[in-house]
Amino acid sequence: MGWYARGMKLDPHNSYNYLRYGMCLDWLEKHDEAGPYFNHADALDPKGYYTAANIGWHYIQAGNYAAARSWLERSLRLEWHGNDIARSYLDIVERKLVETPPARAFCRRVFERKYQQIEG
Repeated sequence: MGWYARGMKLDPHNSYNYLRYGMCLDWLEKHDEAGPYFNHADALDPKGYYTAANIGWHYIQAGNYAAARSWLERSLRLEWHGNDIARSYLDIVERKLVETPPARAFCRRVFERKYQQIEG
């Protein structure tokens, strides 16, 4: 982390130093502390698909799958081809969102309605 802190001082306009520092905080499970670093990276690189994908990764680490989906989709809008990070993590997020209790209840209701239509 010291390396990235040094990078932030030497080149305060390089978003990747803030991005990587935030990732280190996420690995230490300090998600609330990591957020401002990701926000700063986004302010420096608002059209960066790599930055957006890694902000999505941050929200996955924090367990906020709805926010992660938004950032990963944004990343794919910015760069569709070769964006394996966003595409791979978006698959994970979609599965996680379906596994949540409200999503399971919704899927159950849809299935029950379809089943009733088939029987009736």
